Amino acid sequence: MSIRSLRFLIIALFLLAALLLPACSGADEESEPVTPVVIEEGAEAHHEEEGEQTPEDVFPDKGETATIEDLQEALSKVESYYFEQSVEYPEGQVFMQVWYKDGLMKLITSVSGYGLTESYYDYNNGTVVDYYPGAMPTAYGRGFDPAEPNAPKNPKMEDYSTADIIGSETVDRQLCQILETASGDKLWVGTKYGFPLRVEYTDSLGERYQVDYRNLSVNSVSDEEVTIPGDLQIVFNGD
Repeated sequence: MSIRSLRFLIIALFLLAALLLPACSGADEESEPVTPVVIEEGAEAHHEEEGEQTPEDVFPDKGETATIEDLQEALSKVESYYFEQSVEYPEGQVFMQVWYKDGLMKLITSVSGYGLTESYYDYNNGTVVDYYPGAMPTAYGRGFDPAEPNAPKNPKMEDYSTADIIGSETVDRQLCQILETASGDKLWVGTKYGFPLRVEYTDSLGERYQVDYRNLSVNSVSDEEVTIPGDLQIVFNGD
């Protein structure tokens, strides 16, 4: 779900949570392997095969000299990611966990600890499946357009080409180029992975928010983490 549209749905999610609480109680060519890279202080990548590329080879960090083109190229090498976000609104706190790999995304969202929603987005086939764990036995599927207002923000689809670099700053021990878009949004983009680590934007009500991408990991998500559970009963619109 898009950060920009979440505020308008918070109250609805609270109402949904209230209704659900009683229930809660009751043959392509193989690609080259991607080197797992965990962005954490002190984390080390382990390479078992001799001659395997290191993260430094895959993601050369140009630091403060990194250009828009360098950031975009680095982002193109990110094939999977995981991150967490918390957004504090007057109506409540929205907490999100996001897993993404090869066009598949799993998004878990809750509002102040209630209204847990688990969604599976398929960017390749244009579908999304929504599920309410522990509350409803059936998941619901529908068509999905990444350009729709309620679509989740997918950093892999970021286009930095129209933004300007206005400075640099360290976020969570990582050097970032600060980009400003034509709409006035700001993105703190890591110089090593080309991945945004912080965004600052104005929502549709004219209020300014700043959100960080926390506990970020790159190229370490498994297929299982983004795959719809095989035993999940799904009803698609029109079925």
